[in-house]
Order: sequence, then C-alpha cells, then structure tokens
Amino acid sequence: MKNEDTNSLFPGLLSEAPKGKIKVVSSINSKAVKPMYFSYSKLSLYEECSLKYKLKYIDKLPEEPKFYFALGNSVHNAMEFMYAVKSPPFPELKDVLKELKREWKTRNWMQKGYNSIAHEAKDYQKAVDMIEAYYEKHHKIFKVPFLLEYRTTVEVDGLKVIIIVDKINYLGNGEIEIIDYKTGKNVSRSTDQVYLYQKICEHDPRLKEKIHQIYGDRVSTLKVKNMEYYYVPGLREIKFERGQEVDIQSLWDRVLKAADGIRAEEFKPNPGELQCKFCDYKAHCPIFTDNKNIITTEKEQINYDKDGAYSKLASLVDEYGKISTRINSFNKELENIKTEIAEVFEKKNIASYSGKNYSLNMKKIEKWHFKNRDAVIGLLKKKGLYDKVLAPVLKNIVDLLSDESITESVKKEIKAQGDKKEVLNFEIKNISEQV
Repeated sequence: MKNEDTNSLFPGLLSEAPKGKIKVVSSINSKAVKPMYFSYSKLSLYEECSLKYKLKYIDKLPEEPKFYFALGNSVHNAMEFMYAVKSPPFPELKDVLKELKREWKTRNWMQKGYNSIAHEAKDYQKAVDMIEAYYEKHHKIFKVPFLLEYRTTVEVDGLKVIIIVDKINYLGNGEIEIIDYKTGKNVSRSTDQVYLYQKICEHDPRLKEKIHQIYGDRVSTLKVKNMEYYYVPGLREIKFERGQEVDIQSLWDRVLKAADGIRAEEFKPNPGELQCKFCDYKAHCPIFTDNKNIITTEKEQINYDKDGAYSKLASLVDEYGKISTRINSFNKELENIKTEIAEVFEKKNIASYSGKNYSLNMKKIEKWHFKNRDAVIGLLKKKGLYDKVLAPVLKNIVDLLSDESITESVKKEIKAQGDKKEVLNFEIKNISEQV
C-alpha cells in the first residue's frame, strides 16, 4: 500500500468556491495547527473503519504480519532491481531471480506472517513464476524509466501528503505516465490511488527539477497524461486516462473530510464482514468486547452475552488454533533441521558443534519396540523372568476398575488410594482449509 497536496485544513465548513478551488471556513487559527501527514493508505483505512485508523496510526498498536505483503514487497523489489539502470543493458533474468531470493530470505516464514513453511514456499514459487513470466513478455522492449519507487511529500491544504509511485515514465513536453504494480487477486481497482498520485505529482516541484536534471527540459507545468495499474500475476495492463477536474475534486473532498474527522478525533467502529474478518484489533473494539453482536457472515449473526464472554471465547479459540498450527510447523521444521545436522555430523564424524548462541551434542541411544507383546510375555514366562518385569503402571491399575472379575468393594479400595480429575482433550481444525 503506498502513501501520498496545502492551504488550511481544520474542522470547519466548506463554503461555496469557484470550480477547481478549495476554500475552507474554519474557526481555528491555521497557524496553531501543525500540518498532518496523510496518504492514500490513511484515507482508505479511515473510510473503512475510523476506529481501526486510530488504533493503527494514533495508538500505534502492533499488527500481525500479513503474508500477502511479503509476496507483494518481494515482487516490487525484484521489479525495481530489474529496471534500476541508468542505461542498457538490463539485468539478466537469473540475476533478477537471485535478487528476489536474497530479499525473500531476509525474514523467516513466521516474520512474514505465514502459518507454515509450506505456505511460504508456495508463495515464493508464485513470486518466481510472476517475475519469469513478466521478464519473458517484456525484456525485449525494456526502457529505462524516469523514476522508480519515487517517494515524495507535498504540502497541500494543511496536509503533508506522502506518495510512493512504483514507476514514472517521462513522455516529453512536461508530461508523465504513472505505473503502479499490483500482485493481489483483485484485478478491478478503484481510481482513488492513481487520482491522488495525479494531484500530488502535479503539485510536486521536485519532479520538475528531476526532469531538468535528467532530460534537460525546463517545464513550467507538469501534467500526468495517463496512469496504469499493472497486474503482475495476469500480465495485464489496466490503463486509466488522466482524471478530470471534477474527479480529482471529488476525491480531494473525501480527503479533507477524513482529515477533518481525524482532527476532531471522530473514531467510531464501522462493523462489517470484510473489514472485521481479518482485523487485528478485535480485542480493542467495542463491537467485539462490549456489544451484543459480532459480525460473522452475511447470513449468520451470533448473539453474545453482555460481558462479551463469547467474543472473548472466539478470540481464544482462534489464538489456540494459531499457536497449535505454529507448534506443528515448528515440530516439522525441527525434524528437518535435526535430519540435516545428523547427516553432517555423521559425514564429518563429530558428535558436537557450537553456533554463535548455542552448542549441540548428539548421542545415539537405544530405543526398543516389540510388535508382538504376547510372544514376548510368553518367552519371559518360559524363562522365569516375567515377575521381574511386572510393574504397577497406571494404565494397568485403571484397567482393573473396569474389570468385571474384580468385586466392587476391591474397586472402591483401589479408588480410595488415588485421585481422579477430568481433563480436556482439544482437537483444533483450520476452518479456512476446509472451505
């Protein structure tokens, strides 16, 4: 998600203004209010749920890492590496894939938010497939772009708006083209993001200076001629014409409205299936902790008691499932590592080794398992050894309590020697994998 115009922006009323101009009527002294940093991400999140905005950007509560960001960031990084030359030749495919792998390995699967090593490996292969397909289709027509991953902050109407544009091409005569790469599943995209890019780029004096530095052109005005979302998984170009004045103004009015709401500390929950389904802040949301209802699906709604016990239970079940899944993944990873260590130890004929933080000793022990228990017992009896190996193991004692040949009085005496308690056995299933 990328971040991204200044007069005055404070809680107040928008008055009638000439077309294309923004006039703000406010009772607050503009000099007394510090400009607010704003971006497309902040706009979309505030409109989605203003409380979620507060918890993320103001309270700065931590979020769980999202695996789809790992995939998107890795592909974006590889695309940047692919085009980051001042002049041809461009990197070969093998070098781009090497860079993709290097960046992918900077964090482990848990840090990226994956629930298993297998899931991480599957997404890495997706990233490789995307880069290979893109390179195959476009490498013969590669052109050196004007700018890559261009980040700028422009102050407009009391907002310091931040944008990060994946790629900008210079078309001459002060005109540019904006390209934004997308790696998600949803191909249909709102024009909000590129319209905000258009407004901020056309207000950005740095872009004019960079055009002069690179191409020698002195331009008095800069114009975004066209914009494009490039959907990498499907190699699709989704082009947009330059936004009309009415379109840009409509978007900017929403930006101002959101900023006014933030200034006025208007942070209310906005429950809904999509915005609540993957929200990391449920434990801090009154919809899930104070109220009677929790959003589940469009067809189903569960009534909760007033103290939110069921909502807490739902959170605990999800947490239990998440930890159980990670433990299982840990165990699998641990066994794989143990196998690799054992192979190296045996090959080098060593029994111990130390890393930076841990030392490890490996010792072989004998562990027996007898398939035919009756045959072993028969052999022990025949050899007079049976009595030596008998032991009052717990299972055998418990079995006596259900043995019909034992009288109830004897069972009562046995029960008096012990304590009985009930324990719970949990079986957790990942609902999403069953859909």
